[in-house]
Formats: sequence, structure tokens, C-alpha cells
Amino acid sequence: MNKCQYTGIELQSKRAKNCAEVTALLNDAQRAGKYGQVVDAMNDAKRAGTTGLAVVEIGRNALKYGYTSQRDREYSRSMTDIMENGD
Repeated sequence: MNKCQYTGIELQSKRAKNCAEVTALLNDAQRAGKYGQVVDAMNDAKRAGTTGLAVVEIGRNALKYGYTSQRDREYSRSMTDIMENGD
């Protein structure tokens, strides 16, 4: 049986990639223009070991409040270091 790529919840459909909760969240994110932020938040949560509906809750918070991915924060820090130190 397939599992949701974000939550790990088992899926009923063999062709689906996401559970119903994630699908609904991503649809809302798309309409709000925050799809990338929500996906980044859920991917960062998954990499940190978060599973199940907790990942969806993190995605909902990203939709509501916005989110800057770990990758973007690290890039910003490195650019700040370059600007300050000339490296």
C-alpha cells in the first residue's frame, strides 16, 4: 500500500501521492499563493523526523503565518557573512 509522501499515512488509492488532509491543504495553499512555503514547511518537518498529521499542522501554520525554509535561512546567513566579512 502506498503512503502519503508527507505524512506517511497509508493511502487507499494506489495512484495517489498525498493523503486527503495534505491534498486539501495544498489546494488551499495554491489558492492563497503560498504553495511553495507550505511544501517547504512540510519537507523541513519531514526531514526533522515529524510524521503523521503533525506535518499537516505545520503546513497549516505555514499557510496562516508564512514560512522561510531552512535552505533559504542558511543562504541568507551565508550571504550576510559574505557581505559583512568580504568572503
